[in-house]
Amino acid sequence: MIKIGLIGAGAWAQHTYAPLFADNEVTELAGVWARTPAGAALLAARHRARAFDTVSELARCVDALAFAVPPAAQATIAIEAAGWRRPMLLEKPLAATVDGARGVVAALAANDVRSMMGLAYRFAPGVERFIDEARRIEAIGLEARFLSGGFLSGPFASGWRRDVGALVDVGPHVLDLVDLALGEIRTIHGVCRPDWASLACEHVSEAVSTVTLSCSVHTDGLRVELEAHGSAKAARIDVADALGPFFSGPRFAPARSAALRRLRDEFAALVSGQHLPDRMSAARGLYLQGLIADAMSV
Repeated sequence: MIKIGLIGAGAWAQHTYAPLFADNEVTELAGVWARTPAGAALLAARHRARAFDTVSELARCVDALAFAVPPAAQATIAIEAAGWRRPMLLEKPLAATVDGARGVVAALAANDVRSMMGLAYRFAPGVERFIDEARRIEAIGLEARFLSGGFLSGPFASGWRRDVGALVDVGPHVLDLVDLALGEIRTIHGVCRPDWASLACEHVSEAVSTVTLSCSVHTDGLRVELEAHGSAKAARIDVADALGPFFSGPRFAPARSAALRRLRDEFAALVSGQHLPDRMSAARGLYLQGLIADAMSV
């Protein structure tokens, strides 16, 4: 059993990472630290874990750290915690700014800390097949959209996510898949508002992609759709459907989500010493952070 220390006690920690890492045969939720001690104590008690007063105390008692705090706080804490040399599962976006993301990557490299970004969408059933198919048909264009009402009501309808908007919050998930399917994004242009973002990307492969993002619209459930077009064939995936029960209904069920279980198991493998591709590390988070910054600067 790998002992996980959870940093944060907000909505993502409560609904996702705490139940995901607790009560399974791979990991144990050993401890919780949060900037609000009462929140840490409540969440820890719910999962029979221990609440810690400091990050350093938590790090000394666990095998790895999982982050569930806002981007600016994540960057500050991750840089501080790097000295404890515990593998880290980091959330997207990696930081509030590109400079902050660079600081995290540099601190992890300086302390030889292994890291993994929480890009769960790439683990959804069928996503790898879609990416392979988009490459096989030599797609010249791709349309991607993420539409939800997540910022209108529910546990994620307040705080930093709603303030920064869909591009910063869920944009890394979608851009990660678009980049994997068509190749490295060379340039990105966007019209970006917190309630709606429209992006156009040019790839090194000469392919073009368009991305639409909003968490502030009425929809019949979550819509995350990607369609790649070649001269003779198209490839399509409904990622929301592939993600499974975690995103369906009024309640969250991360332990029953195949994508999140795979993420947990991949992180456990990383902690155990197995090598993971660089495209899953904090360096990937820095790359995606740069794309978002470029889109917002146009």
